[in-house]
Amino acid sequence: MPGSGTPAEETGVLIVDAAGRIRAANGSAGRLLGFAPEDLLGRPVESVISWHEEEQGGVTDHRTGPPDGAAGQAGTVRIVTRRRDGSEQVLHVQAGSIGMDGETCTVWTLRTAKPVLGSGHWLRQVVDAMPGVFYVMDEEGRLVYWNQAVEEFYGYSPEELAGKPAAELIVPEERERLEEEVRRVMAGETLKGVPHTHLFKDGTTVPHMATGGILTIDGTSYLTGLAVNVSELVTVQEELRKRLEEIEELRHRLEAENLYLQSEIELSSEHRNIVGKSRAIRETLAQVEQVAPTDSTVLILGETGTGKELVARRIHELSSRAGRPMIKVNCSALPASLVEAELFGREKGAYTGALSREPGRFELADGSTILLDEIGELPLELQAKLLRVLESGEFERVGCSRTLTVDVRILASTNRNLEEAVRQGTFRKDLYYRLAVFPIKVPPLRERREDVPLLVWHFVDLLATRMGKTITTVPRTAMERLAAYHWPGNVRELRNVIERSLILTRGEVLTLSLGPGEEVAVGESGLVSLDEVQRRHILRALEMAGGRIKGRGGAAEILGVNPSTLRSRMERLGIEPPRNRG
Repeated sequence: MPGSGTPAEETGVLIVDAAGRIRAANGSAGRLLGFAPEDLLGRPVESVISWHEEEQGGVTDHRTGPPDGAAGQAGTVRIVTRRRDGSEQVLHVQAGSIGMDGETCTVWTLRTAKPVLGSGHWLRQVVDAMPGVFYVMDEEGRLVYWNQAVEEFYGYSPEELAGKPAAELIVPEERERLEEEVRRVMAGETLKGVPHTHLFKDGTTVPHMATGGILTIDGTSYLTGLAVNVSELVTVQEELRKRLEEIEELRHRLEAENLYLQSEIELSSEHRNIVGKSRAIRETLAQVEQVAPTDSTVLILGETGTGKELVARRIHELSSRAGRPMIKVNCSALPASLVEAELFGREKGAYTGALSREPGRFELADGSTILLDEIGELPLELQAKLLRVLESGEFERVGCSRTLTVDVRILASTNRNLEEAVRQGTFRKDLYYRLAVFPIKVPPLRERREDVPLLVWHFVDLLATRMGKTITTVPRTAMERLAAYHWPGNVRELRNVIERSLILTRGEVLTLSLGPGEEVAVGESGLVSLDEVQRRHILRALEMAGGRIKGRGGAAEILGVNPSTLRSRMERLGIEPPRNRG
């Protein structure tokens, strides 16, 4: 049984009558002996005290105390006390006589003894002072000895611990491993630093680190073990693991941001300026200035090449998030199977080819703005996940169940009619309404023709410098031709036309080329080519026919040609047929 821990300066007093029964006891005596004082009354003194083997000297009468001088000084000797829990300890005792109720009684004064090297009491004090739980098990794994910490920590009484299988002090999932470790120790192996999760009586679990070995006494083998509470160490290790994960995630994020910024470096000053002074573009820019300072979601609508991305960048630059780069995702440029990983990131091994953890665009955009370009092409199964991010900022990486939260402002752009897509069931209605908090329509170039000369000179100056050329003149007829063109590709097409024309220009006067095979050096004669006359005539007819080519009132009937002939002519002149028309 374990030794007890008693106060160092306790002085107990017992009064014993001539019959050897305890007549009175103070509180210190009760604490030294492990009894309540009232429980000692009437108890035979020999039931709690016996002589220490070195002091007994053949004296067995406990009624009158130790013989004078038996201990060498002042009648003080060592005694062995048996506590209520069955444990034993060594005390110093002095005795004297006292009269009580006409009877001569003995007064016992008990004091704690100094440790005696080699005594069982001293060894118990050492065991109880160990920084952890100490235990001894028999070959069947049952407890036969333990220190006081076992009772204090686990919450069991000595009676409950005696003979208890040690495995019951371990969480169930580790008991089979513990039994195997007991067999290994009994076979002569020493275990060091073995982790266990200890199970307390109240259900609490605490991680411990155990060391075990074999002890042989009188031919019988026992397993001894010392387990130390390492919960603080586990907490520190877990905190360190989290910090290392955060550092690793930050490293991946910085690497991804670096790669992203390198890919964006080509966005030179031409992508930062919205050129134009037409009423249509001024109205658009006024809307940009209104919504930019807020965190509201913006849906940017417009045909291909109108400059929707430039509008998004302007919104970001005028917002409070301008200190971080705007992140762009082209929802139509990736296979449907990869869009989710591109948006939300992936864990290592999430799918074949995922050799490392990669942050998604939403993680890169944390604290900034994300542009979801061509949002109308987003697969339907991902639209619900995007809606969740819009509403709560939460998502999970592909291959991971841990929820991440980000603070991202969302801008979306599309050249599709999302209302029609909602009616056709290819776009979620709730997502559409969540995106269309503040829609902005970017006008096509044909609705802002007065901006064409400004854009022409903007691209001429920008691109000629890159090519090492000097352009001093854009002929008036060339500018008129450019202003009159219908521009199905809008500003992007205009830029491509100017770049192609600059490549073909050999002098300082721009040689205009609207398309392959149409390189014409327009001089100052003021004449327009026959192809351009036909182009304008066909475009006018299409406009009058509402975009229809064939049928009654169609452009072919207006021009007096066969519909197939008109289509061939339109293809040669670079006129795109209207969508969903005859």
